[in-house]
Amino acid sequence: MHATTSGEGDPPLVLLHMSPLSSAQFAPGLDALTRARRVIALDRIGFGHSDRPDTPLSLAEHARASLECLDALEVDEFDLYGAHSGSVEAIELAVTQPERVRRLAVEGLVVYDKADEQAFRTRYVTPPSPVEDGSHLDWYWGWWSGLRLPEWDAAFMHSRTFEHLDSSPDFWRTYIAVIDHPHREQIPQVTQPFLVLAPGDHLYEQTLAARDLLPPQAELVDLEHLVCDETFAHHAEPVIALLDAFLGDER
Repeated sequence: MHATTSGEGDPPLVLLHMSPLSSAQFAPGLDALTRARRVIALDRIGFGHSDRPDTPLSLAEHARASLECLDALEVDEFDLYGAHSGSVEAIELAVTQPERVRRLAVEGLVVYDKADEQAFRTRYVTPPSPVEDGSHLDWYWGWWSGLRLPEWDAAFMHSRTFEHLDSSPDFWRTYIAVIDHPHREQIPQVTQPFLVLAPGDHLYEQTLAARDLLPPQAELVDLEHLVCDETFAHHAEPVIALLDAFLGDER
């Protein structure tokens, strides 16, 4: 497992990125985040500089790998922030490790109905195998082109395509692990202070629809005006302000 640590103070804030990216997703906001605390940004197992599993892992096994990494770093209590598939792993950790997770914040709730779930399974499949003329690379660029927003310039598209390639060919297994995980059942079980951010991304409608699953102490912040799939890349300042206030570190 690969981890980037910066800043000082306990408990640290642990960051769990979305798939198929890495902890580099949070790089634009790290300087601001670390002014008030220690931050540990993990490359979740199978992504970034972390090892690639030989066999498919359940989401619970993904979470266990992250926990073992924190054990190796001698981290006991910690706060958590997860984005998209990282939010599912963060909720798993909060529910199964309540004595260690102090506060929980997530960006998006991944709660699908049966029809959406089937469409999800159809979209997240094994990528094409390499071919001599390199045309298989078009598949990756096309993937991100299908999600492209006005803020995404060519350099941003290149970086995300590169990370997607780096996590291939098995990146899709994590998405299936997310679908197979009892996420809907776990959301109401969260006992910690719980912040849910709902930016205007492709999980926005799902996140609002899951409002009724939230436990009483949870706060959902509607951020539809932040039209992006990665808040740290394009709207880090308002998101970090919300995190600072939630974690008790208003500046």
